[in-house]
Formats: sequence, C-alpha cells, structure tokens
Amino acid sequence: MRATLAILCSLVAGSAFAQAVVDREPKGVRDANKFMDQTRARQDLDKAAAAMLAPKFRQVIAAYHPGGASDLTATWAEFVTASGTEFVALQLALPPDSGLRAAKEYTFFGVVASDDGKELATYSETIPVHQSKGDLLVERSLIVPVQKFHGIFGLANRGEILGIARVDFDPETIRKDEAGISRIIASSDVHLMPSAQSPVEPFAFGGTKVVPKPHHAFRAADEVWLFTELRNPKLGDDGAPHVATKVEVDGPKKLPGHVIPAEASPLKGVPGHYGIGNTIDVSQLVPGDYTLHVTVIDTVAKQAFKRDAMLRIVE
Repeated sequence: MRATLAILCSLVAGSAFAQAVVDREPKGVRDANKFMDQTRARQDLDKAAAAMLAPKFRQVIAAYHPGGASDLTATWAEFVTASGTEFVALQLALPPDSGLRAAKEYTFFGVVASDDGKELATYSETIPVHQSKGDLLVERSLIVPVQKFHGIFGLANRGEILGIARVDFDPETIRKDEAGISRIIASSDVHLMPSAQSPVEPFAFGGTKVVPKPHHAFRAADEVWLFTELRNPKLGDDGAPHVATKVEVDGPKKLPGHVIPAEASPLKGVPGHYGIGNTIDVSQLVPGDYTLHVTVIDTVAKQAFKRDAMLRIVE
C-alpha cells in the first residue's frame, strides 16, 4: 500500500485562505458564530424533516418491498459536530439506467421510524442530483435520536417514482469529547468543496468532500481512497497528533498489512477533528468481495482504533 497523503493534505489546505479570514475575528466572536451556524443548520434540517408527505408518497412507502429494479443503493455513517450534534449522513445512488440527470433537482421523500414503529421524521423536499465518477447520487443528513431505526426513502419527478430504498440504521453513540474514529469511507472521489460547508453537511470534512463509492465497487485499475475522521486524539509536545495506520486485506486474495506513519490533517472549522486519508493499491486483487481490516494507532496515547470496511473488485 502506498500512502499519498500529500494529495489529501493539499485539498484540506486549499481552504486555508478562507480560514485565515475567519481567524481574524476574536475567538469569542468566532465561537459564537460557529454555534449560530450549527444551530441554523440544525433548525433547517429539523424543519425539512417535519415536511408533510403527499398521500401518494405514503402509499408508495407502505407498499414498497425491497428487491426491485428501481432500488436505490444506500451508504451511511454517523458523525458528531464539534458542539455535540449527532447526525447520520446518508447517500443514495440511483440505478445506471434511471434516466436522471446531474445538476437537476428532484423530489426527495421518506419516512424514518424507530424499531417499535414510532414515526420520527418525514421528508418531502427538492434535492439536487450529483454525478461522481459516473455515479448519480443524492445526499441528505438525518438528525434523529441516536438509536436503531429504519427509513424508506424515494426520489420522484413530477409524481413519477424514480427510485426507492429501505435503509436499516444501527448508529453508534458518539460523545463529542471522546477519542475515536468514524466508519471507513471507501472513495474514488476526494475533492475540495466549492463553498463553505454546513456543520452537518453529509460526507464533508473541513471543506473537503469524500464521496462514498456505491456498493464499495471498484476496478483493479482504480485509485481507491480509505478515509476516516479521527476525533480528539492525544496531542504531542508539538501540539499535533501523531498516528500510524495498518490495512490488512482479506478475501479471494489476502494481503498482509504493514504499520506506516500517517498524517492527521486538522479539519477547518471542526476543532479536535482530523482527517486521515490513504490510498490502497488494489491492482493485485482479483474480482470478488473483500474485507479491509483498518487500524489507526494514536502513537502519543498508545491507543489503537479498529474498523472493518467492505470492498468489491469488479471486472
């Protein structure tokens, strides 16, 4: 595995000018502004989550059974803001023959309910479709009680149902002051965001976008990024975290892991949070399903965090 951390670092550093402007404000003013930004972002999401569902959409949700040709592919992960707001980032990928176009807005609708059947939120709003490496995607952050829950989400255009999916969520409880790492995001699309992110922007990290790959499916010739968000590591005498990573590959072909130094890049606007991104060489892997055993080691605290991630190599 070859780590190409300089690429990620340059992406994160690309927002340094905007951060420098913010840093001219007194710290008290800056903290107050961040709190207000997070409050407004949460209020906007809460308002949208209380949207009334049209009877047709409710009927579609009630009648839905997974396994159809119009099923959307879901990827999700739980995160927490610096102020402690927990949220779930959700990505839905459309079938290749959906007929949708990128940069066009469609109706996103859905219902989220607890395992005991209590309805937690409903959604009915316009949402843009994005294109990433040939995949058509929509994204939405969900702010709901941190517990096991499920949701049925769909996309429609002028009343025509374009795709639908049921997603079962089992998020971990994340405490904002505890050390840990996020779920591993496997991606072939890591880029700078064109504008400042909301504190609860899905799959956005200090101005850098990390787009999860639907189905975790890559070709052996693809550049594959493994990204995780490190929270609250112990800092060294230089005021920075010091970490190392190890990735073991298990599947049709096994690859041993090696501990290598890694760089934890501070995420702009998210104190105590750092991004760790490595590329992994998949050129030796034959088609099939793989499990990646990822270890992030805080060498200052002498603490290891372990996560598994799925990877599929296709022809």
